[in-house]
Amino acid sequence: MSNKQYVGKTFAGAINQSPTTRLNNLPTTTVRRSGTVSADSIAAINIIGGLQAVIDVTTLVTGQSLLLVATGGVAATVQLSNGATVAGSTSYILKPGNFLSVYFDGTNLVCE
Repeated sequence: MSNKQYVGKTFAGAINQSPTTRLNNLPTTTVRRSGTVSADSIAAINIIGGLQAVIDVTTLVTGQSLLLVATGGVAATVQLSNGATVAGSTSYILKPGNFLSVYFDGTNLVCE
């Protein structure tokens, strides 16, 4: 029985993998308060609680992949500092326990 939801370019639906498994194996930054987040030299962003994470696009590299995870039991909001989109939305709501795998196309974060 699956317990997590994944949203990607070619698949959206239930999976059995915990995002914690991937967080433990990737360079990760943890967001503990709302505000701007640097994506320099990281592959995952763990947003704890119902926070707003604005990813600074000047720290992203074209082609960079990111795993976005909301932990703490409350949905998080993810935005880009240039006002571009995250998975097609200017203000992406990431539900607790779910994760989003994206890459930077030079302007937007696009589902992988």
